[in-house]
Order: sequence, then structure tokens, then C-alpha cells
Amino acid sequence: MNRKPGRLNPGARELKDRVAENIGQLLEKQ
Repeated sequence: MNRKPGRLNPGARELKDRVAENIGQLLEKQ
């Protein structure tokens, strides 16, 4: 799965980090 990260989508890693933060915030609100 980890084949040259960022080669196809340079913003994928940053996007995943943002999504993870959003999910974390949603879980905290529950």
C-alpha cells in the first residue's frame, strides 16, 4: 500500500490528516 507516497496525489497525506482530525473531533462531541 505504501508505494512512493505522494507520487499520484501529493495532497493525499495532508488530506488524510485533516480527515483524521475531523473524525477525532466528531468522536469527541458524541
